[in-house]
Amino acid sequence: MKWIANDVAAVTYKAADQTIHQYIGTYGDRGSGGSYYYVGPSIHGRWSGENAEVISNQEGITVRQNGEMDTFNWDQVVQFGTLAVVLVNNGEAAWTISLNENFVVQSDSSVPPIGDISLYKATMEKNEPVKLTYKGSE
Repeated sequence: MKWIANDVAAVTYKAADQTIHQYIGTYGDRGSGGSYYYVGPSIHGRWSGENAEVISNQEGITVRQNGEMDTFNWDQVVQFGTLAVVLVNNGEAAWTISLNENFVVQSDSSVPPIGDISLYKATMEKNEPVKLTYKGSE
């Protein structure tokens, strides 16, 4: 188990068929609690951090890290609560994207997001989330 944020925990495990899965525990929301929102559209644009980049657009989400690239259409994006998504490829978890504590969901999609997100690799090996900052619209 790894805490990605104070209110987001990732549990990574192998299923009976040896595929990697992630369950994300999220605790509440960071707004007034009056509405539900989707993480993918909330992070629309280009995000970057140490050796990593995430692009969220109409087609889905693309992750680049250390020279490798994975692209996920919206059918491969699994939402957990209002704070995180798991990106899945062939039934196996590949990445988790979490909204950081300073992230503010904008009700007006033309306004750039405020705050950061974290990218966390789905692996049984020890790893740390990578903080990504907004770099602009796609």
